[in-house]
Amino acid sequence: MPLSGRFVEDLTNCYRSAVDEYSQRRSRVGGLQICSLHSTVASPTDNTPCQRVSIWQKTLMTIMERQLKGGRKAHGRNGRNTQSCKLTSKRIEEDSFDEVLQSKPNGSCKMEGCNKTGQKSELNICTYNVRTLRTEESLESLLDELEGFKWDVIGLAETKRRGEGLTELKGGTWLYNRGKTEDDKNAKGTGFLIHNKFKDYVKEVKSYSNRVAAMKIQLTGKDEMCIIQVYAPTSDYDDITVEEFYEDINKAITDNSGTYTVLMGDFNAKIGQREKGEENIMGSFSYGERNRRGERMIEFAMEHKLKVTNTYFKKHKSRYWTWKSPNGVTKNQIDFILSNQRGIIKNCEVITNVDIASDHRMVRVNISINNKLARLRFIQNKRKTRINIMKLKEKKEEFQLKLHNRFDGLELEDMDIDERCDMVTSAMLEEAKSVDPTEKRKIKGDKADVKNYRPISLLSHLYTIFTKVIQNRIKDRLDSNQPREQAGFRAGFSTTDHLQAINQLIEKANEYQLQLCLGFVDYQKAFDSIEHTDMFDALRKINIEGGYVRILEDIYTNAVARIHIDNDVSKEVKIQRRVRQGDTLSPKIFTATIEEVFKKSRLNGGINIDGETLTDLRFADDVALISTSTKDLEDQLTGLNRESKHIGLTMHKEKTKYMTNYDTDENIEIEGRTLERVSSYKYLGQTLKMEDTTKEEVMMRVKAG
Repeated sequence: MPLSGRFVEDLTNCYRSAVDEYSQRRSRVGGLQICSLHSTVASPTDNTPCQRVSIWQKTLMTIMERQLKGGRKAHGRNGRNTQSCKLTSKRIEEDSFDEVLQSKPNGSCKMEGCNKTGQKSELNICTYNVRTLRTEESLESLLDELEGFKWDVIGLAETKRRGEGLTELKGGTWLYNRGKTEDDKNAKGTGFLIHNKFKDYVKEVKSYSNRVAAMKIQLTGKDEMCIIQVYAPTSDYDDITVEEFYEDINKAITDNSGTYTVLMGDFNAKIGQREKGEENIMGSFSYGERNRRGERMIEFAMEHKLKVTNTYFKKHKSRYWTWKSPNGVTKNQIDFILSNQRGIIKNCEVITNVDIASDHRMVRVNISINNKLARLRFIQNKRKTRINIMKLKEKKEEFQLKLHNRFDGLELEDMDIDERCDMVTSAMLEEAKSVDPTEKRKIKGDKADVKNYRPISLLSHLYTIFTKVIQNRIKDRLDSNQPREQAGFRAGFSTTDHLQAINQLIEKANEYQLQLCLGFVDYQKAFDSIEHTDMFDALRKINIEGGYVRILEDIYTNAVARIHIDNDVSKEVKIQRRVRQGDTLSPKIFTATIEEVFKKSRLNGGINIDGETLTDLRFADDVALISTSTKDLEDQLTGLNRESKHIGLTMHKEKTKYMTNYDTDENIEIEGRTLERVSSYKYLGQTLKMEDTTKEEVMMRVKAG
């Protein structure tokens, strides 16, 4: 087997050393020739300089002859030796990563490629799915391929090397790998190759899983760059695994926020052509058609404002694809490099002359950073605001005066502690009875229509504190008497719960071809219409302590309001219904009252799920009724309308609508009014349809920001 050029070089150096030693010895004996350079070794124990020269000379000549006979067989396609000796490397233990990084010299990054004035820094960052670097031979093969190739950092995917480690390779190159550990189920692996001239500026290398690794480097001034290498799950994995993968990327971006972010790797996603609304993250040049994983990648890019750099540079059609099938027929673009700043990307290209028998092709971006502009930005940010010293002195004197007089007007009459407590309580109650309402218009609707305005109570700080104390004492009892169907204003519940439930109902009903009817109830000014007597009755039925109920009765029964018109204020008007919008207690009181309405309605119908019947979902006054037929849904709406009237609530017939997942000629009527049947309805912020609209909803929310 032909030997490596490195070994031949070592032998040559040894030969030269022996010749030098022989020459020095010869000069010391007056020029007497001790032996010929071509003499043979007389004995294995001989150790004269002349004999050592002869040994190295013969060995070197033999190796050179073997190298010449080996000819082309000893070299790869680029003339580099592919049969070299075992890779020389030194592993840096995991617990010493930080020590190694901290031992590097401080300073800004001075990459090769800076121009003579030092105004620009150029980086060459690559990503490559190597398929495997499990053996030392495969790693050395990659290094051989990189000889003469321009690179600073290479992100590696699917390394299949076990464990996490930082290894110093020949020439000073660093290899960081995060592969299978005890907590992982597979050995996919990601990592970085860091060039010798570049490693002094690496601040931190960290992994978030064996699919996501991040590296932070120091640039000019305070600027930093975060490079994240990823390897996405293939189509064999479920959506949960994919979401976990993107959560890891999100955490990596959040933890390593800096001036520049580069996200790259094998995403196993096809993004296809740019669609409407994606001009800020994609260019016009891409390959193939988009799939589901491609949609998820684009959503993530839009969320983090990342640009897909592969799509901004026009290339020959053969220079877009990054993966091909084993039979060479199918080709796709699934390896990408994304950046948060388009201006620093000068080129993005697929590399075809690096090949280690992987089914992927390397992708490289050329980054150019204007150091002068970065420095100017840093100087501007550090500039301090000029301060007027004389104004500061005036502010100081004003503050000291207010601090000295802060207790003026707080003197109390000479009275015992009980009298003082009664006085404070009376003051709170009197303050609570007076309300200054202001009008707030709904987001939607005609500004000129009075019905689109709602009164919001302007409450004093004293009253807010008082009701907050009461709420803290009775909220556990209020919450414990609410059913699972009510998610409004409760800890641990949200609109997401109900949206998930209702989407699952639609999905399963369509899957098993079951009839499903959904009715959406809209009340006219629900919080402003509820009767006070029904509020207090509802509180007593759930055993709220009588003292607290009496306090609330006193506040609400004797409450008055004043109307402001420009600078004029009206006389006091007594308030006989409504809960105060803006009051911390109001939502809890409202849900307790409307729960009594549902108990009395005794809703029939519903849908059976594992032995339990689900008839409705509620978020405060946003109600969705569930049934399997229009007849049952009509009965539910009729009963709910009847009981709602008893507490002052009026069902809005024009805005109460229903949907079905089947065709029917039957109508739903409430008090002689036919309700509108719709194909979609916006419930709790999400547009619901009887077919799957997840994609439309997600894209709408992403584009809305």
